[in-house]
Amino acid sequence: MGTAEVMYSYGLCLLSILLIIFIVYLQNKIRKTNVRQWCMLILTCALISNISVMFQILNISAYNTWQLFEAFAYIGEAMLPICVFFAICYYIEPNFKFKTRYLSLFYIPIITILCMFTNKLHGLMFENYSVNYKDCKYGYMFYVYIINMYLTYFLGFYMLLKHFYKTKNKAWPQVLIGMIIFCIPYFINLLAITGVIETKTYITEVIQSIVAIALIYIVFKYQIVTELPVSLNTILNTISDSYIVINDKKKIVMYNKIFQNTFNLGKLDINGMDFEELIEYKEFDTIFDEDIDKILNLKNKKYKNSKVVFERNSITLGKTLKYEAEILDTKKNETLFLIFITETTEYFRNIQILKLNHDATIGRERLASLGQMIGGIAHNLKTPIFSIAGALEGLDDLVDEYDESIGDKNVLPSDHREIADEMLTWTDKIKDYLSYMTDVIKAIQVQTSNNTKSIDEKFKVKDLIKYINILMKYELTQNLIDLKMNIMVDENKVISGNLNTLVQVLNNLISNSIQAYKDEENKIIELSLYQKDDNFYIEVKDMAGGIPKEIQNKLFKEMITTKGKNGTGLGLFISYTNIKTEFNGNITFFSEEGVGTIFRVIIPEKR
Repeated sequence: MGTAEVMYSYGLCLLSILLIIFIVYLQNKIRKTNVRQWCMLILTCALISNISVMFQILNISAYNTWQLFEAFAYIGEAMLPICVFFAICYYIEPNFKFKTRYLSLFYIPIITILCMFTNKLHGLMFENYSVNYKDCKYGYMFYVYIINMYLTYFLGFYMLLKHFYKTKNKAWPQVLIGMIIFCIPYFINLLAITGVIETKTYITEVIQSIVAIALIYIVFKYQIVTELPVSLNTILNTISDSYIVINDKKKIVMYNKIFQNTFNLGKLDINGMDFEELIEYKEFDTIFDEDIDKILNLKNKKYKNSKVVFERNSITLGKTLKYEAEILDTKKNETLFLIFITETTEYFRNIQILKLNHDATIGRERLASLGQMIGGIAHNLKTPIFSIAGALEGLDDLVDEYDESIGDKNVLPSDHREIADEMLTWTDKIKDYLSYMTDVIKAIQVQTSNNTKSIDEKFKVKDLIKYINILMKYELTQNLIDLKMNIMVDENKVISGNLNTLVQVLNNLISNSIQAYKDEENKIIELSLYQKDDNFYIEVKDMAGGIPKEIQNKLFKEMITTKGKNGTGLGLFISYTNIKTEFNGNITFFSEEGVGTIFRVIIPEKR
C-alpha cells in the first residue's frame, strides 16, 4: 500500500469519525423533524461509503475482497440521491405523504446494488474494475445508474429552487451556491469517468463526505430549515395578528407580513437584524429596551411557563398595541422567543360600546324596578298625607276655638293651656308624618342616584333596615307576605360601603323571594343580619319551593331568570357583581327543591 493510499485511508477515517459525531449531534441536539431524519440518512449513506472504501484501501492486494467492499460502498452511493430528494420534499412540505408510487425511485438504486454484489457473474456494472478511473471499463447498468443519479438530483434541486421562487425567499442565492458546492464531487466523478482527468476512485467519497458535512452544518447552524413551507407561510401571513421571533442574541429569526404592515416597514427585510436596532425606528414607540430585557429573562427557570404582557398606545401609528411574549422551546442549543402583537384599538372601541349598552341595560332594569317601587311608595305616602290633612283640620278647629275664646271671661287660663297642648299634639304628629315622608324621599334618592359613591361611604345598620322597610313595605303587603327581621348586631354598628348599592341588592333578593311564592299560606321571608369574625352576614330566606338544579348551576355565571318572559336575569347578576366590586364581598346561596332558598350576602367589616 503506497503513500497515497495511506493518506486516503487516514482522511477517510477522520471523515468517518466526523460523520458519526454529526449524526449523534443531529440526534441529540436538533428537534425531531422529517428533514432532520433524512439529513441523518444522508450522513449515514456517506458513512457507509467511507468505511467501505477505507476497508477497500486496506485490502487492495486482494482483488475479490476490495471488489466486495466497493459493492458495499455502492449501498451508500446509490441511496444518497434518494435521501437528498426526500429531504427536499419534506422541507418544502412538512406534511408530505409518502405514496406507493415513490417506491419506483428505489428500483434502479436497488438493482444497482444487486448488480454490484453479483458483478463478477455478468459484468453489468464493471467489465473491468480498477481503483484508477482510467483503467475502469463500465457495463451498461453503470450508465443507467449514473443517469438516474443525476436525474434524481436535478429533480430535487429543481423542486427546491421552484419553492424558493414561489415563496419569494431571499435566501435563494445561498441555496443555489449550496447546490453547486454539493455537485462538486459528482462533477469530478463525471470528469474522471469520461477520462478528462486522472484520479483514484476514492477521491469521490472524500470530497462527498466533506461537502455533506459542511452543507448540513450550515443548514442547521444558520437555521436554513427553519424557513417555513409555502403553505404554512401563507397561513401565517394571512392571520390577523403580527408576530416576530427573536433568539437569545436579540436577532430576528422570523416574522410575518402582518408585522411589516403593522409597523409600516414596507418591503424592508429584517431577518437577522438586531431587534434593539429595529425598535429605534419611530414606528416602534410602544416597545423599549427594558421590555426586551424582560422577554429575555423568560429563559430563567424561575419564569418558566410565564409570559410577558404589556399594552401601550402608539402616537406614531395611532393604534393601541398589545404585546404577548413567551419562550419557544424548539432547540436545546438556542432559545427562541415568540412575540405576538395584537392591535386592540377596535377592541377598546367595542368595549366602550358594550359598556354603554351595559349601562343602558342596567338603567332600564333600574327603571323597571323603580316603576314597581313607585307604586308602593305612592301608597305609603297616602297615609301620612291623609294624616297630615286630618291634623291640619284639627289645628284649624283649635285655632277657631282659641280665636272665639279671646275676651271670653268664662274661658280660664287652664282652658287656654289645654288648647295649646292639643295643638302641640297635632304638630308632633305632623312632624312624625313629615319625618316618615322625608325618609321615603331619601330612600327614593338612594335608589335613583347614579353616583354609587356619593350618598354614604359608611352607614349604620339602622339606616339599612329603615330603607328596606320603607321600600319593600308595599310589595310585601300586596302579596300578603310577612317580613321577619332578625337583627343580631347593634343597630348603630357602622358598615363600610355604599348604602345605595346594598339596599338595591337586598331589595332585589327580597323581591325575588316575594315572586317565588305562589299560593302558599303563611308566606314568610326572613331577613337576618349578624356578624362573624370580620364579616357581616345578611341572609334572605324564603320557603317558596327552592330553585331548580339546572338553574342553580348557572346563577352568578350568566344572566338567567326563573320568571320566563317577565324576567331578564339582570337583577341577581348585577347584585353579585356589585357586591364583588364595591364591597369586596360575596354572595352565596343554598337551595333545596321543594323547600326553599337562602341567599347570603357576605361583607367584610373593613374593605
